[in-house]
Order: sequence, then structure tokens, then C-alpha cells
Amino acid sequence: MRGNSKYMMKLAIWKFFKFWRLYPHTESIYTYEHSKILLVIVSLLSDGTLLPFSLLGVILSFKDWKKFAFFYGLIGSFTIVHLVFWSQMRYRLPIMPFMIVFAGLSLSYIMEKVKGRVGYAVS
Repeated sequence: MRGNSKYMMKLAIWKFFKFWRLYPHTESIYTYEHSKILLVIVSLLSDGTLLPFSLLGVILSFKDWKKFAFFYGLIGSFTIVHLVFWSQMRYRLPIMPFMIVFAGLSLSYIMEKVKGRVGYAVS
């Protein structure tokens, strides 16, 4: 690792993007040719919408970072472990409930901003 640190950094970056990609690879021999596009569409509709909202939620939650430190630790540790070892999209499933919490936080923030602009009365 010390002798080839540039390669190791490239590999870690590649594994990071592989771990957090929005849709799975469709080169599998088990995937039928006509269902590959459907697989990509379904993945983009599920993880493709969830992950950007989760990222926004993580950014918004930095002001109350003590409340979310446990979630940051879980997500960070899973990511780091999969940068060192094998990395695949399916290995992030155990942390997706925490990502959903952050997505909910961002959606709540967006809804509050929309209500403020439209002028709804908050009851």
C-alpha cells in the first residue's frame, strides 16, 4: 500500500462511487437484455431520489451535529469499511434506514420553505 499509494487512492475513490452509485451494474449474465433499462429506471426512482435528498439532509443536519453523530458514525464506518474491503451497492442496505431519516429531514425542510413562500397558515 505504501509503495503504490496513488493506485490505492484511485481504488478507494472508485470503491466509494461504486458503493454509493444510484443504479446497479447491468452487465450480469442473470439480467435479461430487455429488462436492463427497467432495472435502471426502477433503481433511479428508488435510490436515485433517496440519496440526493439524504445528502441534503446530512448537510442540513450539521447545525445540530450532536443529535446526529451516531448516524454519521454508522454511515461513515460502513463507507470506510467498504473502501478497504469489497464494495458493492447492495452492502449499503443496512444503513439505508439512516439515510431515509436524513431524506425525511431534507423533505421536511423543503416543505417548510414551500409553506413559507406560498403563505399557508400553519396551524
